[in-house]
Amino acid sequence: MPITLELRENNQVFYWVFSDPWSVADLLPLSKQVRAHFDSTSHRTHTLANLRQTRHLPSNLLRIREIGTWDHPNSGQLVVVGAPAFAKTMLELIGRLVRFDRTHFYESEEAAWAFLRRAIAQDKG
Repeated sequence: MPITLELRENNQVFYWVFSDPWSVADLLPLSKQVRAHFDSTSHRTHTLANLRQTRHLPSNLLRIREIGTWDHPNSGQLVVVGAPAFAKTMLELIGRLVRFDRTHFYESEEAAWAFLRRAIAQDKG
């Protein structure tokens, strides 16, 4: 499976793992699960996307701006781990296009989790 998705941290973090080759078409059905979760919960849910196993991006990557969860009230921080330089540039561009300014990039998953745990604590307090 080129993309896996699971809920972690007591349903407060979506944990995505991408591996080559993946496509936007692989992402769309999973995004429906994300939308359903956002719609059914009363708390913010953050996202950690692990890109360490991918070196190629789909040619139609800009289509992910159509997913429709970027501005959901329960959408929290987006943390990306191990993004190649081109992926980082593209994700920053998509963030500007959808007016989403909560994307953060880390090289280590440990640092990403530390950031997210702080964000979860802030949500509660």
